[in-house]
Amino acid sequence: MWDENGPRGGVDKRCQVALHAEGAGAVVVTSVASDWRAALNDALARAARFLLRQWRRGSDTRRMRQRLPEAV
Repeated sequence: MWDENGPRGGVDKRCQVALHAEGAGAVVVTSVASDWRAALNDALARAARFLLRQWRRGSDTRRMRQRLPEAV
């Protein structure tokens, strides 16, 4: 977390979250907001949405393979 322009105020609180997830690799999300809590909440929510999308894509692919007959 860091403050972009110091004491001048404004929408300048930046939060960067880095996650290392099996199957998704490294995920880095950055958010900028007017306060620390909002920047952190937004970054974590964006990271969670990304990981959920990746997980769903993997689940859909596995389900498709189970439904399709094997090629002989």
